[in-house]
Amino acid sequence: MAEEALKESERNYRSLVEEINDAILDLDEDYNVTYASPRTSHILGHDSCKILGKSLLDFIEDAGERKVIAEFFSGICTNGGSSELFECSVLNNAGKPVCLESSICPKYDEIGDLTGFRIVCRDITERKKAYRDLFRWKSFLNSIFENIPSMVMVKETKKGRYIFFNRASEEFFGIDRKKANGKMGCELFHDTITESLISGDSEVVRTGDSIEMPDLKINMPGKGERVLRVRKSPVKGPESTLEYIMTIADDITSLRKTEGEAIRQRDMAQGCLDVAGVMIAVIRGDGTVECLNKKGCEMTGYKEGEISGKDWFSLFVPENLRKASKKTFEDIISGKTVPSPDKIGTLMRRDGTEMEVIWQNTLLKDDDGNVTAMVSSASETALKG
Repeated sequence: MAEEALKESERNYRSLVEEINDAILDLDEDYNVTYASPRTSHILGHDSCKILGKSLLDFIEDAGERKVIAEFFSGICTNGGSSELFECSVLNNAGKPVCLESSICPKYDEIGDLTGFRIVCRDITERKKAYRDLFRWKSFLNSIFENIPSMVMVKETKKGRYIFFNRASEEFFGIDRKKANGKMGCELFHDTITESLISGDSEVVRTGDSIEMPDLKINMPGKGERVLRVRKSPVKGPESTLEYIMTIADDITSLRKTEGEAIRQRDMAQGCLDVAGVMIAVIRGDGTVECLNKKGCEMTGYKEGEISGKDWFSLFVPENLRKASKKTFEDIISGKTVPSPDKIGTLMRRDGTEMEVIWQNTLLKDDDGNVTAMVSSASETALKG
């Protein structure tokens, strides 16, 4: 009965050894293999029987690593016999390195003398490669975040603690990001800045999508009012749960001031055009209408919104003159000819009637001297019909 129970135990043990994904090796005192489980051939490519009697160190290519492993084996005998974990790289039958994570423990006989070692090891080559790839990818992303002019901030959704600031955000807010990591906004910024920075977070949490924020105006100590363009994006975990919110912000204060000045200058110019006593039109290089002043609208019967972007020649040039007029315009735009001063011509109105006018034309050019549009003014001389 006891003998049968022992045999059953041995069968169960053998089945366990043969079926688990880990390889099991027994070594003698000189690190020679005395037993190799069937899984060994799958991991190393060596037939389990053919590696018996060979030293484990023979499968380690690097001499320095062989020395470290030998010292590790020697040292483990002094720790009371408990198992230890270690990693090593061994060569498979194709001569390629396989990274193993191994648990090793010494084996003793009945009187306490060392008889060898037992190693349980698994192939972690792909895991190590994945870690290396992940590290390279994180380094790549970090390099980008550190060198872009935009401010990048990342915080946890649950606790609201910031875990990342890039260099641009550190410089803009005047914080020490090493000390700032792990802190909440209220611990880092003035209340009004904190409130501005958290705006939009609830929308990201609710929708799980990125959002573009309206211009964000904040008062910065020593910098006055700054205008930020802000985008917030969700950062999800392995199970697609929202874990972080990434805020990307750009200081567009100068841009908005420039745009405001441009609008002011445009409005001033438009005001000057509207009080002029003659028709003034801006015609783009492709022959479409850029704008027409108030007097021009009165003379032609059009409203400005009706003609912006429309073909000038179809609207204002009589059909019998249209082809020649367009050819002259194209020659002027291309630089083949120059506009004629004080030229008498014909203007067609919305209702199809015509009036005789005196045209005066000048060209608009870009910074490189290329013609981009023509400004035409017309003063009425007499009605023709």
